[in-house]
Amino acid sequence: MHFPYSHFILLAAAFIILNLIASRFAARFGAPTLLTTLAIGLSFGNGGLYDFYYNYPTTTLHISELALCIIIFAGGFESNWKAVRPILWQGVSLATLGVLLTMMAVGAMAHWLLDWPWLQAMLLGAVVSGTDAAAVFSILENSKLKLNTHVREVLELESGANDPMAFFLTLTFTALLLPAAPQIHALTLTGNFIWTMLVGLGTGLLAGRFIHLLIKRIPLKRGQFPIVLLAWVIILYAVNDLLGGSAFLSVYVAGIILGNSPWAQRDINVHFLKAFHG
Repeated sequence: MHFPYSHFILLAAAFIILNLIASRFAARFGAPTLLTTLAIGLSFGNGGLYDFYYNYPTTTLHISELALCIIIFAGGFESNWKAVRPILWQGVSLATLGVLLTMMAVGAMAHWLLDWPWLQAMLLGAVVSGTDAAAVFSILENSKLKLNTHVREVLELESGANDPMAFFLTLTFTALLLPAAPQIHALTLTGNFIWTMLVGLGTGLLAGRFIHLLIKRIPLKRGQFPIVLLAWVIILYAVNDLLGGSAFLSVYVAGIILGNSPWAQRDINVHFLKAFHG
């Protein structure tokens, strides 16, 4: 069915309000916000006479990546570096070795239980190996769980830093399944992974320091600070896409630096950014 442009805008706004109301209701039962969002999306998917026809996977991918960058930046912005520093290696280990072990476990189960070939089974494991940052931040924010010392920080760090590893594993096994797979070398894949991590980490560190210096030197109005931060998230996403770096790691590192640096209007931005995963 074809609708005028104004109808799409009206329906989009209605879905946003419906999602917020349903999420608040589902939160009473401990259900994450993303689960409610997925349920609403599935209810109006490409299936029936009155469903929307939407077939733009590339556009959806870019919009989703950018939205996740904003969520991860908000999570890093609210992180307490003094609490994160003692558990840094635990979080990094979970974000790398933990993701790898999860992929291997899920892949082995898919191979033995579903009789899938090893490459397809490992691809499935790679796809589900990473913890979703948006879900973790939302659950920790809404459930008010009483966790043991440093457990919350480990979960936040792992969920914000595991995406590069999960992306690397997914792309690796996808490449191995392509017809040109025999031409792909392990050294090339390893080099790409190291480059992705270094570029993401480097751009995040540089951007965090530069943005902090910028907002201290240039006087901005009260409502302009959140806009500037969102603009820099978009810039980091674009720069890492051009350089082949990890935008998720970059925005997370930049968020940690800015969130733990003293500067005017910081509290205003904390409350503003909470809206993205609260």
